[in-house]
Amino acid sequence: MSTNNYLTTEDLYYSTVYGGGIYKWDRQEFVQDPLGGDNGENLLSPLLTNLITGESYFIKRMNCNYALHNKLRRRILNPPDRSNILWPSDMVNLSDEQSAQCSLFVAQEYTETPTPMNEKKGNRALLFPYGGYPPMINGIRKLAQINQPSWKNPEIRNMAVQILQAMDSVNKCGYAYEDIHLSRIFFRADGTAYLNFSNLVYSFEDFVSEEATTFCHAEAGEYPIEFAEPAFVRGIQKNFDFNTQNYSLCALLFYLFFGQYCYDGRLLTGYVDDSIQKHYVKFRDYHKMPVFIFDPKDSQNALGAFDEEQQVIELWEECPQILRELFTMTLSQSNAERCGEVVNPPPSTWLRCFNQLGWITNKEKDKEDEA
Repeated sequence: MSTNNYLTTEDLYYSTVYGGGIYKWDRQEFVQDPLGGDNGENLLSPLLTNLITGESYFIKRMNCNYALHNKLRRRILNPPDRSNILWPSDMVNLSDEQSAQCSLFVAQEYTETPTPMNEKKGNRALLFPYGGYPPMINGIRKLAQINQPSWKNPEIRNMAVQILQAMDSVNKCGYAYEDIHLSRIFFRADGTAYLNFSNLVYSFEDFVSEEATTFCHAEAGEYPIEFAEPAFVRGIQKNFDFNTQNYSLCALLFYLFFGQYCYDGRLLTGYVDDSIQKHYVKFRDYHKMPVFIFDPKDSQNALGAFDEEQQVIELWEECPQILRELFTMTLSQSNAERCGEVVNPPPSTWLRCFNQLGWITNKEKDKEDEA
């Protein structure tokens, strides 16, 4: 706010969704992302206040053309259950000066060469409610805190159940979540999962629209590659759809249950993964050879005789048959490359299997019944 207490144009932010939506910034208050903090990078947002309601919001910038603006507007007006995912409440245009005040962005970069902050573009911003978030940690930190992670570990099972329940809720509300990476999934103290909002959230209507190929798409570095469907990475499948989400979920579950990426076998011997540069070199080739390490019909990528690999083999052999069948079906090379009809299991299928195995507590069953 200016020194004479009058609001200037740079202090005000105007909604592009609601006619009466006007927000002010007092030029003193900056806040961190309440989910992830600033990760030591000093990433901050102005704290905006609605002039009528007094409610507080933080903002994230994004590049936005007219078509995307209309889709985002529909997202804002049709929110899913907000207990499972961060969701925008409004959208504003930013002047160049206002843009310079915000270093939080909706889109993530999954690359060893991220764009320098001063080169990032985005003169539109999504508003998210600021207060009321309990302490959370992301999935990477959560996994690091678990001793001996495997499908046998109740903590891993519960982590998987919570991710699936959050995803299932978002799906039932008409949206698919394609930003599947442990850094994007947060966990509250009670263990429940909470998804970060993403530019890689699409409505099921988007998937069947005429512009699906252009709109439901992301270039290399704009989506997490580790659990991505090989057909999408290699351009066989041109756009995200429900099957790309469900493939990625399956690949993530396999990683949680076995501590191993599903194609990280003999064919990748010699690839080192001890720096961010080497990580992306490895995973750019990883999807070129999507032979499942436990494919019963193709052993060329099978694990070897190292002790840690033997442990993974034993975990697989002891894994319930119903789960092995889902993994084998989804992660097989022909399915991963979309050589035939693809029907990857959605979250609800995995949850039914976990329920049959007795992995879901009564409390979780109650949540399922409510959903």
